[in-house]
Amino acid sequence: MAERQSVQAAQTDEQAMSIFERFIGVFVSPQATFQNIARNPNWIFPLLLVTLAGAVSGYFLQDAIVNMAREQITQNPNLSPEQMEEAAASVEKFTRITAWLMPLLTTPIMFLVIAGILMLTGNVFLGAEARFSQVFSVVTWSSVITILSSIVNVPFMRAQGVLNPLTNLTFLAPNADFQSPTFFLLQQLDLFYIWWVVLMGMGIAAVYQFTVKKGITIVASWWLVYILVSLGFKSLFS
Repeated sequence: MAERQSVQAAQTDEQAMSIFERFIGVFVSPQATFQNIARNPNWIFPLLLVTLAGAVSGYFLQDAIVNMAREQITQNPNLSPEQMEEAAASVEKFTRITAWLMPLLTTPIMFLVIAGILMLTGNVFLGAEARFSQVFSVVTWSSVITILSSIVNVPFMRAQGVLNPLTNLTFLAPNADFQSPTFFLLQQLDLFYIWWVVLMGMGIAAVYQFTVKKGITIVASWWLVYILVSLGFKSLFS
């Protein structure tokens, strides 16, 4: 009887966690926070917050995106100077809109895909059980780490006029072509990407009642698959 009351009390405490407490908890006490999220899934607030943060980041990085596009155009040997200028003007006009609009469209889709893959892994491949709302909540809440990434990296990228964050390992190959497999691999080894993988793994562990090590292994394995597949395509077309 006492044990049952203890469990009920713990459930009540978890239900009392506010959105603000969850936001802070993802950074300072992720395991307890994701236990709460698994029991009481809610994804609207983090999805809106991260999506809007992506749009704001895109707005402030418009110039860097335009510069990168111009550089790609000028490296095309099949275009005359007049064609290059015309193409650059068109790209700039298009980019001024899509830089902030695309995150509003692609962020929710990306999260749905990630949640679908993780749910397929947990429910089908591993024979466990969870609701989609639980897995999707883990994906969206763990992604709030990207807001901190934007706070750190967007001012740097805007000042430098580049789209390469400060927190990855591309400094190890300063002369690498940004479209090369080497550059892509070093770009993926980013502090905040790794942090996000760890947080998402903790969330998956909470949802499926796996060990934390198993949850992180699942997410990290799919991240590795993404990197290897992307490297394969870049090697074929570079």
